[in-house]
Amino acid sequence: MAFTTRLLAAGSALLMVASCGSNTRDPDFHGIMDRTVQILEYTSQNTQLAEGDAGLAQVEDLIHRAINEQPALHDKPLGLTLEQDASFIGFNDPNQNNVRDGGETKLFTMEVDAANSRLVLTDETGQSRGMGLGAGLLAGAVIGGLLGRQQRAGVSPNRFAGQNVRQSQPSSRARSSSRSGGVRSGK
Repeated sequence: MAFTTRLLAAGSALLMVASCGSNTRDPDFHGIMDRTVQILEYTSQNTQLAEGDAGLAQVEDLIHRAINEQPALHDKPLGLTLEQDASFIGFNDPNQNNVRDGGETKLFTMEVDAANSRLVLTDETGQSRGMGLGAGLLAGAVIGGLLGRQQRAGVSPNRFAGQNVRQSQPSSRARSSSRSGGVRSGK
């Protein structure tokens, strides 16, 4: 009887370990927004960005690199694409080519909400989170380019008016200009 009990306990432990390995955790959506706001702040002050769509492509690349920096925000590499309506689509990107291939799951949509001066991230369950953007940031060329794309795509400035968006606060690290390493410092 003791042998059977030990065998069942060992089998249960193996099943728990095996099932834990197959589950994936949700991305750290707060961290994704925080790093995106950092990049938007950085690029709003960067005069070396190209103009128009080329500049927005540079911003997309910087955000993509930032959300994949350490510490990791997800258990898989994240891909990010800038759509014609100025939304950013985030997805699992295990092959790290930043192209959404078949089978790579969409995880979130991130958009600028100019009416409420914030960045809004909506996950695939429909839950939305917002993080404030500074007033100076809304007047910058990068945000202006994103808002111009939204307008050309017919996105309403009041798109989030009736939607429940939980507010997130940027981390204190996001506001520190002395951050070492990473995309923002150029190291």
